[in-house]
Amino acid sequence: MGPLRNQRHEAFCQALAKGEPISHAYQTAGYAPDNGHASRLATNGNVQSRVAELQGKAAAKLEITLEKLLRDLEEIKANAKRDRQHSAGARATELQAKLAGLMVERREVTNFTAEIDFTRLTEADRRSIDAMIDKVSAPVRRH
Repeated sequence: MGPLRNQRHEAFCQALAKGEPISHAYQTAGYAPDNGHASRLATNGNVQSRVAELQGKAAAKLEITLEKLLRDLEEIKANAKRDRQHSAGARATELQAKLAGLMVERREVTNFTAEIDFTRLTEADRRSIDAMIDKVSAPVRRH
């Protein structure tokens, strides 16, 4: 593909390929701060292709490939096994699985807050809530 004709678009691509956040890359390219325009430019097909090309060239320079990473982890795993470092070996196996797409990290977000208007609760609602509170705050009985 080669460099983009629009110099600011090219500068934007260069900054993105180096890992800058979209909003910073937009300003690095000489644009006034505008997250909306920055996001829109980042979805431009030519920009995405150019960033992929630049990142591919950078990876090729470093010779980083999935195969090489997996081989390196295999070597680490073998050394860990030899040295009886089981946690390091397990971690290397986990990383191999993630790189191969066999394992996906999931996180549950439980940051939930709710406002309750207690003035609107019925007497039955209050008794039910009191019972739940009593249940969770009761001391644990050990047999």
